[in-house]
Amino acid sequence: MKGVSLVMVNTSKGDAIFKDLENVFAEQRTLQEALKENPNLHEPSPYNPQRDAIISAFLDPNRSLESIDDEFHLVDHSLKATIKNKADKIGLFDIVKRVYNWYKANI
Repeated sequence: MKGVSLVMVNTSKGDAIFKDLENVFAEQRTLQEALKENPNLHEPSPYNPQRDAIISAFLDPNRSLESIDDEFHLVDHSLKATIKNKADKIGLFDIVKRVYNWYKANI
């Protein structure tokens, strides 16, 4: 299970759907807080200068994902990322996140 940092509900239908969700930790926050923590709400992310080359590489049937990563370094292979990915695969990350969210909701 992955986390979501922001959900913006814009319609009454969306509000009804959101309220029907189960087992969800949610806090209502102000728009000002959302804008401060989510810069893409007021300006788009800059394009990767290699964007066109990366897309072409993915569309090339003769290229493997490994060769594309070797060329463009798209995957984080750091020790921190490796540990996080392994913890996520065995469910440890979800357990820690649930405990943290429960604690945050009950303090």
